[in-house]
Amino acid sequence: MDIRKAFPKKWLNADDLDEQGMNLTIKRVDIEMLEDGEKVVVSFREVEKGLVLNKTNAKTIARLHGPETNAWVGQRITLYRTEVDFKGERVQALRVHLTAPEAPREASRPAGRPSKTLDDFFDEPGPEPQDTGEAAADIPF
Repeated sequence: MDIRKAFPKKWLNADDLDEQGMNLTIKRVDIEMLEDGEKVVVSFREVEKGLVLNKTNAKTIARLHGPETNAWVGQRITLYRTEVDFKGERVQALRVHLTAPEAPREASRPAGRPSKTLDDFFDEPGPEPQDTGEAAADIPF
């Protein structure tokens, strides 16, 4: 048994990630009261645990998606784990990658095939117009 999994935590931490990291879509940004005061917490669509932001990660997300947290909703980030110095010790930590991941492809359409846009519908041939014998001046609009 992995002892780290025996004591689950509410918030994302370095033990939750593998070496590849994790691409996530921001669902919500809230302020929550924690033991050491109010903290900014980011929730994601793909996982239940939220990320308590430290100053480093907050600045990185702001650099990627702007300083307004409302604009972060729907945006993607990549979390990775690394070692940092904390109170004189080397510890595992989560960091936000300096580049945003690409949006995931839609599973319902084959890779490499773009979805239709509104312009595509206007470019498709429709039925041939029928000649009714009326002149354009006779049409009441």
